[in-house]
Amino acid sequence: MALGADAPEVTSAILALTSGSTAVGLGVVLGSNIYNLAALLGFSAIVTGGLRTGPYRLTLDGGVSIVLAALTIGLLFVPGARVPLALLALLILAGYLVAVTLGPVRVLHVFGRDDLVKVAMVTDDPELPEVHHTPRVTVALIVVCAVFIVAGSDILVRSSLALGPRLGVPPSVIGTFVLAIATSLPNTWASVSLARRGHASAAVASAFNSNSINVALGVGLPSLFVSLHASHAARVLDGPWMFGMTAAAVLLLATRQTLSRLEGGALLGIYCCFVAVRLAFF
Repeated sequence: MALGADAPEVTSAILALTSGSTAVGLGVVLGSNIYNLAALLGFSAIVTGGLRTGPYRLTLDGGVSIVLAALTIGLLFVPGARVPLALLALLILAGYLVAVTLGPVRVLHVFGRDDLVKVAMVTDDPELPEVHHTPRVTVALIVVCAVFIVAGSDILVRSSLALGPRLGVPPSVIGTFVLAIATSLPNTWASVSLARRGHASAAVASAFNSNSINVALGVGLPSLFVSLHASHAARVLDGPWMFGMTAAAVLLLATRQTLSRLEGGALLGIYCCFVAVRLAFF
């Protein structure tokens, strides 16, 4: 769900970065990740009365998200090391996918931690409802959705870049707010829907994984081919704020493996402060 809902953000970022609009491309990823923490976690917690996850999933999902956020700061400040940092980000995402596929019990067996197997088996991540489609229907749906996502993202990026100068809106603001929020609406809907159906742990995973995918595919993948010329605002404010807010979200969840309504409101408040500071000083 995170990958599917992230497709507009990743596509928009890649299209902007490869077309030379670095401020817009970076703004989409950094702005989306900051917004995701406020909306996917904070707003979902407010709507549902709180989100709960397990220690294994929080360590895995939140830990990977923090590491990739730190790598993003490295890409912003050390553009000369973009290729090794980008490869490392993609490698971490690939390793995460392997860990998710194996599951907690098999991962612990691989590392010889049989003493923790029983702990890993106790999880509050309920099974998601199965969707019964034939393979042909599933493939057809994926192809159709991918075509519409790419086409829609291309139109969204081109329209925003064309309208921005006419309205006097800087490219970084277009990426950080306009495109970031617009492309994150599918993530918001998916996360809130999961939380309202009782799949709080899946909603938390969707939030952190959305950010991880944004960084690895939206910034890391293009960095293998083009240089990122980050703006002063991206280096000084956007990147560090994303990292700090990610760490804060993980810390809030780690206290009781629960994000209360009050803590969700705090994440929304942090995002509002980001918007105010970004628009006032940058």
